Amino acid sequence: MDYNKLKDYLGNQDHFIKEIGIEIDSIREGFAQTRLIHTDRHRNANGVVNGGALYTLADFTGVCAASSYGYRITTLNGTVNYLKPVRMNDKVIAVGRTTKYGNRIINITVDLFNDDGVIFMQSDLLFYNLGIKLELNEYEL
Repeated sequence: MDYNKLKDYLGNQDHFIKEIGIEIDSIREGFAQTRLIHTDRHRNANGVVNGGALYTLADFTGVCAASSYGYRITTLNGTVNYLKPVRMNDKVIAVGRTTKYGNRIINITVDLFNDDGVIFMQSDLLFYNLGIKLELNEYEL
């Protein structure tokens, strides 16, 4: 698997992810690191980053980690624990790691934190391997 090509493919083909401000830092087998570049448009009425934006970051990070095995996947379920609000000056980094890679079900844990290691959110996500190989050779960079 060419992880640089996978990173470019996932980062460029999901227009919503680009629009919301999520960037991929790295992908390798069973692992992904992303970040949310948030602005005022991500802020909720309480003046902190909207929980939906944070869930989207966790889900996409899980997608990146689950896709690292070379197959198309889809999200089955996700649970989150919001531990601390994300203020507008906080950096938000997401790290996803495979907990279990089964025949079709992939369990990924994703933690969101800042540069100092302060954790904002923990999540546990399940993905389904559709059994369709990712054809990155057809993708034009």
